[in-house]
Amino acid sequence: GNGNMRCWVIGCEVMHRAMWQDVELSNEAEYVDGIFVSINPIILKIKKKLIEVAKKIWLPKFIIKYACSCFTLDHLDYRLDENNYIIFTDNRVGWYPLRYLDLLKERYGVKYVLVYMNPYSVSSEAVYALQERAELVFSYDRRDCEKHNFEYLPTVYSSSFLKKYINREKTWDLVYIGGENVRLNLLIGCFEQIDKSGIKYKFSIIGTDKEKQRYADKICYSTPVEYEKIVEQESKSNTILEVLSDKQMGTTLRALEAVILNKKFLTNNKRIVDLPFYNPKYIQIFDNPEKIDFEFVKREENINYHYKEECSPIRLIEKIHEYDRRVKNENYDHV
Repeated sequence: GNGNMRCWVIGCEVMHRAMWQDVELSNEAEYVDGIFVSINPIILKIKKKLIEVAKKIWLPKFIIKYACSCFTLDHLDYRLDENNYIIFTDNRVGWYPLRYLDLLKERYGVKYVLVYMNPYSVSSEAVYALQERAELVFSYDRRDCEKHNFEYLPTVYSSSFLKKYINREKTWDLVYIGGENVRLNLLIGCFEQIDKSGIKYKFSIIGTDKEKQRYADKICYSTPVEYEKIVEQESKSNTILEVLSDKQMGTTLRALEAVILNKKFLTNNKRIVDLPFYNPKYIQIFDNPEKIDFEFVKREENINYHYKEECSPIRLIEKIHEYDRRVKNENYDHV
């Protein structure tokens, strides 16, 4: 081979683009927007049905080939004289029959890279099966890395996605937008303190059943919100609030949004101190809503996290590149 490699990241919604689009800054990597190619909807429906069957039972190769030709993965510019790496986040894996991924590997020598965005313990059989086949496995969770020998990679985020939201006119002191997969009473506890403090806030909870909605005159209860809307609202606030459940503790997109948008960050995630850009001047951790420091929330200052793109997806491409070189050198030594 001529020492080249190619990487593709498969995404399928705006949030993935926000995370991954900066891989395009590398001439070795490409962001693929979408799981399926656009074809006749009726044929797509048939192929998707077959794909579901292929995940459960053994089907002959020609049927798998026919069904899976609707995947964007089936139409990438694989080169037989280069190493081709497909980067999957854990929540993408379930789309593909494993046998199809094995056939791709056979046909083009494709190599798989798995990136855990969720704890190992809550993953699916499909993800574990791909992990067995992956050349490299990364996780944002240091404990999972130690336990399972993964490589550590803080959350991935593409700062170019947020360029147009920086330096917006401020409307609020504090913004919260999130689901209630956190315990709802913790959120309500935070809300009560915020409301009492007299600051200007926008507090939105996504996906709460009617009968559980309290303070509905002051809290905005809504159905899922487009990712761009979330960022738009955060950009108009002095501080961004994050409230996580115990299960979620890790790096989140919220933290990266705060850093790239130059916002103060208020969170109950104690593990935020692990991050390369952690700065107690702009990031405050609370374990009890009554301990929130509203002077911190309100105080406007010139914020600079000195963020050096530590969470750019380019970092991942660099790591794959190092691995690729190492493997080629080892192979070369054996000749």
